[in-house]
Amino acid sequence: MEKYVGDLIGFTDFLQREYGWIIQIDNNNKRIMVDENKDFCVCPITAATHGKVSTILCDCSAHYASKMFSRVLEKEVGAKVKRSFLRDGLSCIYEIVIE
Repeated sequence: MEKYVGDLIGFTDFLQREYGWIIQIDNNNKRIMVDENKDFCVCPITAATHGKVSTILCDCSAHYASKMFSRVLEKEVGAKVKRSFLRDGLSCIYEIVIE
């Protein structure tokens, strides 16, 4: 990830190309919508427990997303879970808010 510090477009292109994520950047409102675009939970803890975990775990993934995008953007960002596979069986979507 270090090679993408300061290069949001390069980083999002990488995530889309390598992981199939769908990413929309809204520069006007300083928001990034990140859809993991998967029909399963990618969290290794969920896999290890065969999905028998609390949906609060999804907030951990949002925190991880905020740390990734904060590093790339070189400033603090917030992240919220908008949808998650554990909560409703649909692909995980995070909203990244650039502060």
